[in-house]
This record gives sequence, structure tokens and C-alpha cells, in this order.
Amino acid sequence: MKVSCLTFHDSTNYGTVLQAYALQTVVTRLGHDYEIINYSNAEKHKHDSLFRKNRELSNILYLYKLINLPQSYWKQKKFRRFTEKYLQTTQRFYTAKELQDYADTRDAILVGSDQVWNCRMIREDPAYFLRFAAPAKRIAYAASIGLSTLTMHEQEFYREMLSEFHQISVREPTAAKLLEEIAHKNAEVVLDPTLLLTSEDWAKVATTPPPKPYIFAYVLEHNSNAQAFLKNLQKQTGLPVHYVSRGVVSAIRDGATYVPSPQEWVSQIMHAEYVVTSSFHGTAFSVNFRKNFFTFVNGSNTQSRQIDFLRAIGLEKRLNPEVCERISLDAPDFSRADSCLRQKRAEAIAFLKTALAAVRKDVSRGKPSGD
Repeated sequence: MKVSCLTFHDSTNYGTVLQAYALQTVVTRLGHDYEIINYSNAEKHKHDSLFRKNRELSNILYLYKLINLPQSYWKQKKFRRFTEKYLQTTQRFYTAKELQDYADTRDAILVGSDQVWNCRMIREDPAYFLRFAAPAKRIAYAASIGLSTLTMHEQEFYREMLSEFHQISVREPTAAKLLEEIAHKNAEVVLDPTLLLTSEDWAKVATTPPPKPYIFAYVLEHNSNAQAFLKNLQKQTGLPVHYVSRGVVSAIRDGATYVPSPQEWVSQIMHAEYVVTSSFHGTAFSVNFRKNFFTFVNGSNTQSRQIDFLRAIGLEKRLNPEVCERISLDAPDFSRADSCLRQKRAEAIAFLKTALAAVRKDVSRGKPSGD
């Protein structure tokens, strides 16, 4: 079968790029011809541009964006090399008509995973709900809403977008509950695509490990508790910190200067002595690699992803550890997490097989492709 996937692709986000690679790997292993749809609406195109000022940026934030241009350019270049080497992508599409013409040539269209159904991030673009494809072709794999509460307007938007969507799986129990309540849709909870691959699979992508022990820090926004904890952890262990930069401010304030490629990012987590992160994918990779990790969340509406994930695998004690001078360095007990991941991998692959088989059945019967 000819299978394609649309994802909310941030060209310099480690999680979205790596989950695209992981889902591509799994669906290809199932024997399908797979492509990643390279789509960018007008607003997202402005957001991704190094120079353009999108409507959400204040003048101060735009100035900050310009100051970060050298780092942003270097980071984009690293991500572009990863995409060219590892991802099978289409030409870039900009309009619903282009997407519809393309979808007519494919047997199944997937959408997933990271933040792909966060209506605030995708700016309520119907494309991410596959409205350009025939209902029989639409499959959502591990779609993430990334929100725990919705406004009345947002609830109505989801009801409309999902009215003809039949094959749905989501990444978080919170999202499944929301969809059941507001859209009356039963959604299966499945693993994030990055967790479908084992540590052995990811070792094929990872670069050569650093020569000396270190702490890896991947904190997406300034978090005073995470910074204080990291400082104490460094003092207690005497290990250097490899801190992923978020730009000039993080470099000056936190000493974050490292800009790894996706391959280097995987390798940094894989070989770290300790990981400190506020990221869902930083957490997910730490669990997959059985690392001694600490996850910090700020309690906002978008943090349900880390909380749901760690609760599901029995590692919620790694959330927001106490900031103290003497940190417990005992590694987590991964026995339950390992068992859970094995089971969830099998369930997720079974979902993909069943969903794609249903599409194949409809195609073989000559079911109409249009709405």
C-alpha cells in the first residue's frame, strides 16, 4: 500500500523529527510504501522562516529571533542534513487543493503525532485532521492534543473536524477522555512513535558517544527548580553539563551553548550518566534508554503529556524531584516500565496493522474516495 503521514513538523524540533523517523521505520517494516507529507500553511511558513515576522511575535521577540539567527541557521542546517539522510519526504505543499490532489494518489493517510491536534499550535488548520483525504483513508496514530482543558469554541472545532474520522488513536489518556467527552469518539491510547523503536534501533542513528561522563540537560523553557536542581546535581557529582541551547538568553543565563543534531541529541541521552529535562521526548528517550533521569513540569495546561506518560509506566516519582543539596542518585526501577513498553509496542503495531488492513479492504472493494 501507498501510505503517507502528515505531522506537525517543526524543522528544528528534536521530538517531531525523530518521531517522524520512527513511524516511517515501523510502517516501512510492515511492508508499505511510505512518505512524509511536507506541508506548510502560510502562518507556519512564516513561523519557520529565519527572517519573517509572524503575527504572534512582538517587536522584542522578533529582535530576539534576529539575534539568534546564527544559531538558528546552524541548527536548521543540521536538521536538514538529518531529513535528507533519513526521511522520505514529498515536495512541499502549501494548499488544501495540492494536498487533495496528492491524497488521491495514495491508499492511506496518517496523521500524528506530537502536538498535531493542538488546535492552538496548528491554528485550527483542517489539514491536520486530514479533511483533504477521503474519510476511509484517514488514520490518526498517537495524535497529541497537548492540552488538558479546552474552550467551548475549541470543543466545537474538534467535534466538527472528527465527525467523519473513524480510525483514531491518541498518545495521552487525557486526549482520549477529551475526545470521548466532546466528540463522542472512542480513541485507543498508543505509544508515541519514538517508543516504537528499541534502544538497539536508535543506536543505529546515534553518533559516537562523548569520551567522558556527563549530565545531559534538555530544558525547553526557563524553570528555576530545574536550574537549581541541575546546579546541585553538578556540584554533587562533579560531572560537566551538556546543556542544549535555546538561544542567546539561555546561553548567558544558564550556560546552555550546545546545539546538537538529531543524531547527536539521541546519542547524548543514550550515553548520559544523568538526564534533566522538561521535555516529553527528553523523558520518553530517557525511559527507553533506562537512564537516571529527572523530569520537571511547570503545571501548565500543556504538561499533561509527561504526567500521563510517567503515571502509565509507574515512574511518576521522577516528576519534579525535590530541590535539595543532597540528591538521591538511585536509578529508577525500570522493570514495570520495560514490561509496559513491550506490551504497548505490540498493541500499537497491532493498531497500525488493523487500521491499514481496514483501508486496504475499503480500497479493494472500490469504496468511493471522496467525502
